[in-house]
Amino acid sequence: MSRTVTELLAITADFFQKKGIESPRLDAELLLGKVLGLSRIQLYTHFDQPLQEPELDEFRELVRRRGKREPVAYILGRREFFGRDFTVTRDTLVPRPDTEILVETALGRLKEYPPDKVLKAADICTGTGAIAITVALEMKGRAQVTATDISPKALAVARINKEKLAAGESVTFRPGDLFQALKPGEKFTAILSNPPYISEEEMAALPPEVQAEPSLALCGGRDGLDFYRRLINEAPEYLEPGGFLAMEIGSEQGEPVAELARQAGFCGPAAIEIIRDLSGHPRVAVMKKDYEY
Repeated sequence: MSRTVTELLAITADFFQKKGIESPRLDAELLLGKVLGLSRIQLYTHFDQPLQEPELDEFRELVRRRGKREPVAYILGRREFFGRDFTVTRDTLVPRPDTEILVETALGRLKEYPPDKVLKAADICTGTGAIAITVALEMKGRAQVTATDISPKALAVARINKEKLAAGESVTFRPGDLFQALKPGEKFTAILSNPPYISEEEMAALPPEVQAEPSLALCGGRDGLDFYRRLINEAPEYLEPGGFLAMEIGSEQGEPVAELARQAGFCGPAAIEIIRDLSGHPRVAVMKKDYEY
């Protein structure tokens, strides 16, 4: 007798829990939903539906992969970010809710500018393009976003997401290492980035799911601050007067990043702001370029 949806969810959640997976029930629902083509809510309206043998075989394979701690986003091939589905592959970092705080922060500031102002933003280390595409769509055409990444494979995924989410001409992609992809003399209202910020020591202690993601998008050098040093020191050249740099940071990096900003000359009124997440941890650092910078 074939297992029903309810039975499989219970068995799989228990298996995942024993494997040390953080969200066993949720992951079981997502994987079974993929196999059956159902949303999580729809699974519970089909609770007594038995799986056919081909469906059961497919589900077993997905469970096996998750049991080996492969990220759910890689298994599904997608991840939700800001209410939209982004294509995700092994060549990209998996978009996370913490990064939505960076996007919300940037949108709040961009929307303060007069409606007739031409807004230009740069997204450095774009990965899936989640930040660039979300900002462009949420600004409803008011912002032109240039997104850069050193990884050609990541940019290929970002272009897929641009087409899938119909971002149109509001987003352009350029290959290159940080600001090297930008043109001399280009100026931006906002420079945004979720750079690699995990230290070499911390890399070894990451959960298996995170270690499966590209180390190029994770490791920020010996102390995790290598990319902040470069971004903070080089950004003023590309910021228009009154423009801002906003970056996602690690929960222990608020003061170190603020000190780097002070050393780089961000010292005007309200030049440096650290935004905290719902748990009270530093999550986003914002540096505003003074008009007399």
